[in-house]
Amino acid sequence: MKTLLRTSLMISLVFLLIGCTLPEITPVASPSAENLPTSTAPVVPSLPTTTETSISLGEVISTSNASQLKAADRSANSNVQELDWSLDSRSIMLVSQNSSNGTDQVFGAASVEVPSLAPKFVYAAPAGTQRMAASPDGKTVAVIAKDNTQVALVDAASGKTLQTLDPGFPVMMASFSPDGKTVSVTAQEDWKVTLYETSTGQELQKLTGFSTAAPVYDARFAGSNKWVVWHARATLQLQDPVTGEMGSKPFEHEDIAVNDFVLTPDGSMLASISSKTIDGTSKPIVYLWDTASGSFVRPLVLDSPGTALSFSPDGKLLAVAAGNAVQIWDVANEKVLATLTDNPNPIYDLAFSPDGRWLASSGNDNQLILWTVMK
Repeated sequence: MKTLLRTSLMISLVFLLIGCTLPEITPVASPSAENLPTSTAPVVPSLPTTTETSISLGEVISTSNASQLKAADRSANSNVQELDWSLDSRSIMLVSQNSSNGTDQVFGAASVEVPSLAPKFVYAAPAGTQRMAASPDGKTVAVIAKDNTQVALVDAASGKTLQTLDPGFPVMMASFSPDGKTVSVTAQEDWKVTLYETSTGQELQKLTGFSTAAPVYDARFAGSNKWVVWHARATLQLQDPVTGEMGSKPFEHEDIAVNDFVLTPDGSMLASISSKTIDGTSKPIVYLWDTASGSFVRPLVLDSPGTALSFSPDGKLLAVAAGNAVQIWDVANEKVLATLTDNPNPIYDLAFSPDGRWLASSGNDNQLILWTVMK
């Protein structure tokens, strides 16, 4: 497939409109916040080209064909903080965070079609927005207000506010469950999460019970509807969003930080990026944990520190961003099946599509890359 020059130009304009001028990545409260890059130079999106290649749109990425993954298309973007696939795998929502001429952060979201990457719509958040998250319905965004007291659920295509959530505490972050039915709202100052039904705004559950000595934490859905994941520095713990029951025990890491974490869609395994002493040497690894027992299963040893993770829908493959490369691991056999190196700069966001046919990546090179099986 050829990259369309017109598509790249349109996406570039979309994000430049959102970001105003002098775009800059500012780390936000997330597991990989300490690793997000900062840039004060104006974004100048490149216009890369791809070679005409045969693409098999019907093939699900698997252990048998992962070695045939190639970049199918790419487009310009600006400081993407979050990639969210729609449930039908027909579009991707890109949440961006940029800076205006002053010190204000400017948030926006754009939806692009797959596989063309043509823009569907763009949403510019109100001035003073503190943070945003996107739903897998392909159109709804959660917008945290300037004073951190409310979260608006907005139809990004029309700009219409659908629901207003008022949790009664200063809000730190929001996240959607993978099925889009639930939105979590995390408190800034207390170990507290309130869950709401996305369609009605009705409160479903209050989650508490997690605490550590670390003063900074976050809690969110991370790849599975089955669990909310609490995170504070080197500690992770799971909580059932329906019953409120805490997981068997915390997942403790050797290093002081966890760069990213993700669950298999069925919630049976947790992967986290940190470091571990192996044979007397500290090495960057992906920890694999059994969620039922809370036990450490095995390490996947990396060549360089990892920055992002994504499980395939069947949980058999794990995409790991490490430096400029994306590695595709066979989880059961602890084997690297493919290393995607067509990235000029480090990758900070990865996401398999729900149908398993695509992998999307984005980093500080201001490009969204769409990977699929090519023959």
